[in-house]
Amino acid sequence: MTNGSRKYSLNRAVDSMKQDGMTIFEYHTRMKCVCKELDSIVDLPQVISINNEIAVSIRALVKQQEQQKLFQFLNGSDEKYSSQRSQMLLLTPLPSVDMACGMLQQDKMQRGVLDG
Repeated sequence: MTNGSRKYSLNRAVDSMKQDGMTIFEYHTRMKCVCKELDSIVDLPQVISINNEIAVSIRALVKQQEQQKLFQFLNGSDEKYSSQRSQMLLLTPLPSVDMACGMLQQDKMQRGVLDG
């Protein structure tokens, strides 16, 4: 498979990934693996010298990429997490995907204790 085809396939997998009854941990792990593979085949130019302007641009790009991954993760999570999703999107700064996963797991455990 060509690099372009593989990138397309992985992007499509991330965009269409749904929790669909998996545990939040299983869903997070699956998404993280696909994203990691996608990140590994992205060709970026090597930066030889970094000035302040370049450093600010790189940080902004990384932040935007992390937010996109968060939105994809939350978008694919089961509907039972809709209120938690809404609460997370109000946070400033937005949580990382790892933190969002932890928050959803913690919420599920708390509900289990309250229901049980």
